[in-house]
Amino acid sequence: GRQKAEAELKLKEVRLRMLQGQLHPHFLFNMLNNLYGLWMENSAATPDVILKLSSMLDFMLYECNQTKISLGKEIRLIRDFIDLEILRHDTRLFCDIKLPEANHGPQVAPLIFFTFIENAFKHGVDKTSGESFVKVAMSLKGYSVEMIVENSVTGSCQPLSANGGTGIGLMNVNERLNLLYPGKYSLKIECINGVFSVCIELFTD
Repeated sequence: GRQKAEAELKLKEVRLRMLQGQLHPHFLFNMLNNLYGLWMENSAATPDVILKLSSMLDFMLYECNQTKISLGKEIRLIRDFIDLEILRHDTRLFCDIKLPEANHGPQVAPLIFFTFIENAFKHGVDKTSGESFVKVAMSLKGYSVEMIVENSVTGSCQPLSANGGTGIGLMNVNERLNLLYPGKYSLKIECINGVFSVCIELFTD
């Protein structure tokens, strides 16, 4: 009855906090590695990187504690992250980024889109020798947000299910989608002909 429903709700809340907590150190570890690499190269871009990283940490400390944020805030986080990655990889990386100019937009769970983009750079670009690519296309359609992320990969490329993504980030985001948007999202993850792709559509209302 009611007691069981309340217990299940509490369990969901605890699981959600644990999943969000795992994302923070995972994200921070990657970004500190980026900054260290630039510093070792004596890059002139290092001060700009520190400012962008500071902005991203501010997002993590304050925005990520909220259940929902505006899509515009999530997009700003994504833009800062991609700018940092482009600086870090220079001419070895081709980026094709199409993000809406959303100042506010619908309310979404923090990091719900960002995680897929972080994964593309972490598992695609870092492990690809020579030139590599990341493509991101996000669009707003009424109350739905659609995003397609593609990145180059090397070695064997096996088809993956939505539950078969690699890395803690993808496992977490799939769990969070199930908890926060049951029946309100579609997620397709596959790897074909050297291209890892994610297609997600989220219904926000």
